[in-house]
Amino acid sequence: MGLFGEKKTKIKDREISHLIKIGLQKELQTNQEHLQGKRNIFDDHNLNADEHVFFTELSNQILNAGLNPSLLKLQKLSDGTWNVDYVSECYIGKIRLSGKRNYMQFSIGMTSIKELHDPSLQECLDTIPRWIKYIKYCKRNSSKL
Repeated sequence: MGLFGEKKTKIKDREISHLIKIGLQKELQTNQEHLQGKRNIFDDHNLNADEHVFFTELSNQILNAGLNPSLLKLQKLSDGTWNVDYVSECYIGKIRLSGKRNYMQFSIGMTSIKELHDPSLQECLDTIPRWIKYIKYCKRNSSKL
């Protein structure tokens, strides 16, 4: 018996590969919707007040930089941290603006990752240009591949 009294059933290898395939298809479909401008982080996710302020400012700065805010893709982790991607280009970083301790991660170039531990909302907003710079860096370098 399982933890909650349900009968344990063994998942077969072919079922696992089918589930992986379904997950990958869903991921590809979501990415395609981002590329087509059909996705919006504000419609796709429940954001708290600080997250809404942050992602609104990020979207505005992305737009002002000549980039497409509909390419922003968020994935929420169990601790409230958001993984942030710019679809088809790069993983941008992480941000947590909920819970006891805020957190932000950003990249510099291809090898350096920096972290802000317990930053204020304003410090996170002030760091958005680093995310924009990294997206542009990824776009320049992906076109060389």
